[in-house]
Amino acid sequence: LLLLLIVDCFELVVFGCGGFWGSRLANDSDGFLGNIFECVGVDGACGVCLVFSGLCFGCGWGDFSIAGGESAPNIAMWNGSVWSPLSMGVNGEVTALTIDTMDNIYVGGLFSIASPMIVKGIAVWNGSWWSGLGDDSSVGYHISSLAFRAGNLYASAYASNTISVWNGIEWSQFGSGVEGSIMTIAVDMVGNLYAGGWFGMAGGMPANNIAMWNGSTWNP
Repeated sequence: LLLLLIVDCFELVVFGCGGFWGSRLANDSDGFLGNIFECVGVDGACGVCLVFSGLCFGCGWGDFSIAGGESAPNIAMWNGSVWSPLSMGVNGEVTALTIDTMDNIYVGGLFSIASPMIVKGIAVWNGSWWSGLGDDSSVGYHISSLAFRAGNLYASAYASNTISVWNGIEWSQFGSGVEGSIMTIAVDMVGNLYAGGWFGMAGGMPANNIAMWNGSTWNP
């Protein structure tokens, strides 16, 4: 399972975004992100986008450097008319986006700089500048999915069997994880967290590649 989608009043996360900008270009051969799309006005392929309040944030996989004629390394914002960079962007591929209730954009992927901050695959854009999220060394270097709910940011990393939580102060891991890899996560309106990927067990219970964490236990 590669994609989980929860739609609510705050966010709509779409992998591909071809319906907004252009036509499908190719399939990602490793299966991590599904489809790659050619974005109008961008000099590379778009793999992930986040849509909210009439704005569309798009990002690429390391070969995206220009959007609307401006330098925009791997991430840019489309307002319906023009592209805008997010400062100097990030120095590697972006594979996950989410937003909190204050419209801060959380970005995850395979990068070490969110200009000018040194980070480890995860950063937050507040509309004006980038910031890191504390000591994120326990999260994993290549972030696969992000979700936000009730003041907490949830993150999964490729080849990881657990989920990390940022409470605004520090990172922690919860639950006993899964026997396999978590590739994508989503949180519903009441706070249940769903994990999808390649695994047969979650918290010691049989699970066919998807499970729900209710705050204390995993359920298939």
